[in-house]
Amino acid sequence: RECGLCVRGLAWSPDSQTLFAGCMGGTGGVAVIDADRPDGPGLAGRVDLGGKPRDLAVSPDGKWLFVASSGAGAVIRAEVTGVLAAASTGHAAALTLSSVRTGGTPRSMRLSPNGRWLFVALNSDSQVAAVDTKKMEVVARVGADSFPVGMDISPDGRFLWVTSQGIDGAGGNSVGVYEISAATAAPR
Repeated sequence: RECGLCVRGLAWSPDSQTLFAGCMGGTGGVAVIDADRPDGPGLAGRVDLGGKPRDLAVSPDGKWLFVASSGAGAVIRAEVTGVLAAASTGHAAALTLSSVRTGGTPRSMRLSPNGRWLFVALNSDSQVAAVDTKKMEVVARVGADSFPVGMDISPDGRFLWVTSQGIDGAGGNSVGVYEISAATAAPR
């Protein structure tokens, strides 16, 4: 039953110099791996961002790290430069974090190609949530087959593909396909 750090999701910085790894076990946190060291990749440190990280994503511009925290039922956003500084100094208290409560034990998540939308598989709610990454708020929820767990966005950015695991013979074992579109509100 003990899995050590229970390393889960991974996310690369756009420059491929840093790999972030979510650690659900132990004291939790995000492991920061310096992949560009002359002597080979090495652990720069671990940073507590709250909750137990399940999956990670880095914005296309490399500014933001997003963390899906199953335990907190939330998505947490931190500035990458702050996470790197905290990993090297061990002082995470100075980090500025934003979060949005999603509920539903978030599992996998994927950013839209432009980084504006974050899609999150809400396992225990059997839903997919769309988060506005600028406002850090849930802007849409759609139903999914039971217990969605994995996802990816098509290379053209038009479709979100979601796997559902099901449980105890209830649904699942499926792949759902969702078209990604944004509607604008009509002027008042």
